[in-house]
Amino acid sequence: MSAPRRHTVLLVPDDRPIVVSVPAMPGCVSVGRTRSEALANVQDAMRGWLDVEASQGRAPLAETPALMAAAVAQAIEIIEEMRQAGETSPGQGYELELTTVELPQLARA
Repeated sequence: MSAPRRHTVLLVPDDRPIVVSVPAMPGCVSVGRTRSEALANVQDAMRGWLDVEASQGRAPLAETPALMAAAVAQAIEIIEEMRQAGETSPGQGYELELTTVELPQLARA
């Protein structure tokens, strides 16, 4: 088994489940009731993303400051849309967190 892969994820806590997205893996999103559950669930989603995309010859995007900034901007836009739709309080701040998730590399047969 080789060294684990590390990927940055964006957590958006809310009154509802915590939403976690992986900016370097477009479309890779998961949820959980708690932070630890959300992070465990996103690891499963990341493994699935890697399996499917690898079969198509694709790999995660490079994690750059621009990619992370775009992910944060998109999350803020979604929060604003939710405010305008009355789905979240106008006085609620932007509760966002960037953190790193490790995925062990599995040895290929």
